[in-house]
Amino acid sequence: MYEKFVDGKKIRDFILKKIKPEFDEIKKRRNKVANISIFVIGENKVTDSFIKRKRLVAKNLEIDFMEFRYGENDITEKELIKKIQEVSDITDGIIVQLPLPLNFNTQKVLNSIPVNLDVDLLNEDTLNYFLEEQKQVDILPPVSSAIYEILKANKFNLKNKNILLVGYGKLVGQPMSLLFDNLDIKYVILRSKTLNKNELYKKADLIISGVGIPELIKPEMLKDKVALIDAGTSTANQKIVGDISLNCIDKSIFFSKTPGGVGPITIAIIYKNLLNLIKKNI
Repeated sequence: MYEKFVDGKKIRDFILKKIKPEFDEIKKRRNKVANISIFVIGENKVTDSFIKRKRLVAKNLEIDFMEFRYGENDITEKELIKKIQEVSDITDGIIVQLPLPLNFNTQKVLNSIPVNLDVDLLNEDTLNYFLEEQKQVDILPPVSSAIYEILKANKFNLKNKNILLVGYGKLVGQPMSLLFDNLDIKYVILRSKTLNKNELYKKADLIISGVGIPELIKPEMLKDKVALIDAGTSTANQKIVGDISLNCIDKSIFFSKTPGGVGPITIAIIYKNLLNLIKKNI
């Protein structure tokens, strides 16, 4: 029996409970606490919410959380890359909080994160390693890993299902498609230029959305007993909202909504990745 709304905090806490003793053991072995560094450019309500939660989890795990924050006009792309390189010698993991200013070459910045510190798997070399090693790696793209945790928790069988990925962004659609490819699971990607959107929505047994458009998906677009995972985040009326209207709950077998679903689990996976990177680097 499915719980209608997925409790992402419950899954997060399960993961954190498993990794906390390992962080404690590493602290004893190295005689110092683990730490993570995050680079933030500009102000954004959604971004600030994520950072606040990442900081809180770090505190609960007794990990040092080093935040480097700059105004959009206070640092150049070249200067940011230099700062990342400087911090690389004193940290266990690095996060570059997206989005970056439009005049930055985002991938160039992400590629400056050393592979052995890349907890988000956003450096192209880190992602290639994930692709080459497939299911053998223990460092995984955080959002797609969080979504997979939700599917496992709900015992959702992916075989022979109509799976729809809404959007093909760097944080959700792309890594999710890579994960499904590695698992030999068929899926369809819905992009802005896709012509048969209505048909694809109506056929879908599982919808995973990550485009950041408030309430893009509404109940009348869906068939009954669809599984819904909302990984989109945006703001509407000063509140963080997802891509899928909460009114879709009656059409779903389970619904991972925003906020409270994918987000908390993603943060737990980031720290799980941090743990595994430290273990590799010891």
